[in-house]
Amino acid sequence: MNGRRERTRADSPSSTIGRPDRDASVQTLTRSVLQAQRSSGNRSVARALLARRKPAAEPVTAAGELTAAARGLVADWVTLGQPLARAKRLGDAANTVMRAREVTPVDLSFAAPPRAGPIESVDGFFASETWTLHVREAFFSSETAPDEAALLVAITTIAHEARHADQWFSMARYAAGREDKPTVPAMAAELHIPERVARHARSRPLREGEHGYAQAAEFYEEVYGAGSEQRAKVLDSLMSAQVALVIAKANLDKATDDESRKRLTDAFNAASAEYARWYRLYMRLPTELDAERVAKIVGDALKRS
Repeated sequence: MNGRRERTRADSPSSTIGRPDRDASVQTLTRSVLQAQRSSGNRSVARALLARRKPAAEPVTAAGELTAAARGLVADWVTLGQPLARAKRLGDAANTVMRAREVTPVDLSFAAPPRAGPIESVDGFFASETWTLHVREAFFSSETAPDEAALLVAITTIAHEARHADQWFSMARYAAGREDKPTVPAMAAELHIPERVARHARSRPLREGEHGYAQAAEFYEEVYGAGSEQRAKVLDSLMSAQVALVIAKANLDKATDDESRKRLTDAFNAASAEYARWYRLYMRLPTELDAERVAKIVGDALKRS
């Protein structure tokens, strides 16, 4: 969350297929080369040879890196000992993905995020102004390694919040590509990001027609453009609904007779419905939809691993 609170290996060939016939492979290659040379010359020969090269190494992806890090974290849980060292395993994996995508890596912290509300309790939070991913220390503090359910929460939280960093960097690149060519200080002030991040984004301006431009533009419009007022309304209303829900639950817990319990239960149910309404709108924001999409890819990869 920001503003409040994919890879899977292809199945290996079955061992029943048997070892490839080397002679047949050589004959096939020879025929393709000779045929290409006769029909189109040496340029086609080069293409035929390139087609037979070994496939490139698998790309660095959130699913692959975070799943591997999560499994390693469980195996090394006791050895790592300190909560921050454990959290760093997942944080480092997220940063490996960001570096591969040429996104400024994030810092990791157990401290409360700067914009957290007085009753807000979240598993993760990306703070763009400090470029820090805040996570819950309690998860990494247990003496025993987490079970599958807890590990799934941790890995999808990291994936979700790290994706927000990726989104904010894409918005910075989008701003850097505008015709007015904003300065680094101006970008940092407008987007509420550190100058070092703005400087990095300005070195990689994103312009119309380039890969990722349309999505970055959509994110920018949601957060800083025409959709910013609606976004602010949703976030503020969600926080208010959360406060009302907490108060309604506290009042219900204090009920001493059937009459008051019924009245307070009705109030709690109404507060729950209101919170659910604003949460649905919150999850429809483009940045949240996208971050949750990435989190699901990572979570599904963990389940398959």
